[in-house]
Amino acid sequence: MCVDEVEHARSFMEMERVVSGSESGAAVQHELDRWARSLGVELQRTTDTYDSLVRAALSPA
Repeated sequence: MCVDEVEHARSFMEMERVVSGSESGAAVQHELDRWARSLGVELQRTTDTYDSLVRAALSPA
């Protein structure tokens, strides 16, 4: 797990876990999401890349 501060976007908590061949990737993602939410902070899950978030933040509305 790491926290990234991305200029022009915001802060992100990034979590990774090695998944064995017998585990469901979707189930592991759900497990990680549940754990992160148990920390008691407001979270918004995203699959966007940092560069796309920065481009979106810098483009005129």
